[in-house]
Amino acid sequence: MKTTKKDGSLRFFGIPKMIPMVLRFKKEVAIISLTALASGVLDLFGPLFNRYALNHFVTEGTLDTLPQFIGLYLLMLALIGITAYINIKVQIATEVTMNRDMRNDAFSHLQELSFDYYSSNSVG
Repeated sequence: MKTTKKDGSLRFFGIPKMIPMVLRFKKEVAIISLTALASGVLDLFGPLFNRYALNHFVTEGTLDTLPQFIGLYLLMLALIGITAYINIKVQIATEVTMNRDMRNDAFSHLQELSFDYYSSNSVG
């Protein structure tokens, strides 16, 4: 697959060249995807809690299930916070490690080039 256009720019912003690098981090990408999905699913429960609170506590004027409601609501908020924390922590660690690996790969590639390359191209 050719990844550059005739003008030398990268097709699809160079994303196809990043795929081999991302494949090194399959576990981290899976964790990031799952925590993002879990956080999104948990966010869907917010309006349901609001609907229940309005229909049950306000409209019906009863507080019979208020302790359970508060407990479940706090649990939902805690789970959203935990999944967001894990997601961000893994994203940051993966980004830093991937940047390091990319720099090391680029430096290794530069070390393997012939002296003719440096004579004919401005580097630095």
